[in-house]
Amino acid sequence: MTHVEVVATIAPQLSIEETLIQKISHRIDAIDVLELRIDQIENVTVDQVAEMITKLKVMQDSFKLLVTYRTKLQGGYGQFTNDLYLNLISDLANINGIDMIDIEWQADIDIEKHQRIITHLQQYNKEVVISHHNFESTPPLDELQFIFFKMQKFNPEYVKLAVMPHNKNDVLNLLQAMSTFSDTMDCKVVGISMSKLGLISRTAQGVFGGALTYGCIGVPQAPGQIDVTDLKAQVTLY
Repeated sequence: MTHVEVVATIAPQLSIEETLIQKISHRIDAIDVLELRIDQIENVTVDQVAEMITKLKVMQDSFKLLVTYRTKLQGGYGQFTNDLYLNLISDLANINGIDMIDIEWQADIDIEKHQRIITHLQQYNKEVVISHHNFESTPPLDELQFIFFKMQKFNPEYVKLAVMPHNKNDVLNLLQAMSTFSDTMDCKVVGISMSKLGLISRTAQGVFGGALTYGCIGVPQAPGQIDVTDLKAQVTLY
């Protein structure tokens, strides 16, 4: 069983308000990584992100900071074109205080360009979470394994796959794919079966080799998320 870090997802509308700081502070013992979602901010800029990171750095010794821009294609709010999205991700490397950066994977990406950006982020000491999300369904087991395999070829620190289950076999397939990857590959893996049906993938992440599990601070930011305080309590049972 692997050690699991609990990620708390926040999605501020424009800035980091004091009320949000207080909510984070009340849950500080349950948070290992704070994920700052920025796709909900229309035409977000690097300067805006840097300002938010500065406000969060007051508490940063307690957790790592992960920045994510989730595109509409993968279930987020982000409306940037692919070029604008990749430019933003690349520019995040220049912000001090960011520890981890999410970059999305699709089957039709420009492999060389993606690899250049990932290498660039790592040269600035940012850990890379390469991720793929399917909010409609769970692909067959062999396809899940293939997606994990394709993502790890970029040599990221983490590979993350989140899918939507429609039955218990979908959940089992995701867990099996994650477990097999964890046993055979070097980089850390994250597998999420979304919605209440897939909650076990969040609470028992470490049993199946997963390294990160995502929760929320109050309002869920993805289907099936529970508050990080409850999530931390569940994770520590295993």
